[in-house]
Amino acid sequence: MVGKYIAGGIGGFILALFAVNIANLFMDSKTAIVFIVAWAIAIIITKKAESGAKAWRKLLALYAALSLVLPIAIFIKATQQTGALRVFSGFMTSMVFSIFCFLLALAFLVVRMFVGKE
Repeated sequence: MVGKYIAGGIGGFILALFAVNIANLFMDSKTAIVFIVAWAIAIIITKKAESGAKAWRKLLALYAALSLVLPIAIFIKATQQTGALRVFSGFMTSMVFSIFCFLLALAFLVVRMFVGKE
């Protein structure tokens, strides 16, 4: 029972950090609202879970999804810049970062396979 609330608090904080990083690319302000909304969504998801392990399993799937969305958001932001050199450097940065995020998402999914099984 306590595991669900720990997952909602700590796991929700991590999920909110992922969401704020993505929102920060497109919004100059109001990222605090995104942080609070993402944390509230995580708390609602974990509260509806059957156990703490199932809550972590759901949050790990969300972490993996946001890890895959982050390089796409960086690529979109990089292509909005003007100048060939800026676009090229943004493209190369997003490619390197996408490899890191893909491996991070893969790690989240591997951990998810072993957490919350009965």
